[in-house]
Amino acid sequence: MELAGNLGVQQLAFAGGATIAEMVTAINAVKNATGVSAVASGGDLGLYSTTFRASQFVRLTTIAGTFAPTSGIDYGRDAQVTVNGAAAQADGLNVNYRSSYIDIELDIQQAFMEAVSG
Repeated sequence: MELAGNLGVQQLAFAGGATIAEMVTAINAVKNATGVSAVASGGDLGLYSTTFRASQFVRLTTIAGTFAPTSGIDYGRDAQVTVNGAAAQADGLNVNYRSSYIDIELDIQQAFMEAVSG
């Protein structure tokens, strides 16, 4: 299969009897080259971008064999934040809000976003 993220593309080969755990290990071994990490969840393989931002993506393509991902490509998203009931501008985990009486910039911690998004 071919795995792509914002940092690059890697091709990975698995035997027909490969387990989800083996796939997770192989994908995580190249996460610094692809920007994609993997987790096993209830017998499923979950792929995630290693950074937050709407421009981030994960793409999984089968080159040969019968492995069929449920989604070929998925994109990240920016945080959605309101300040005093008004939408703030977000770029990944960086948030900016400006009005006639307040000017604020803040960074949301990754652990907080993971807890909120489940």
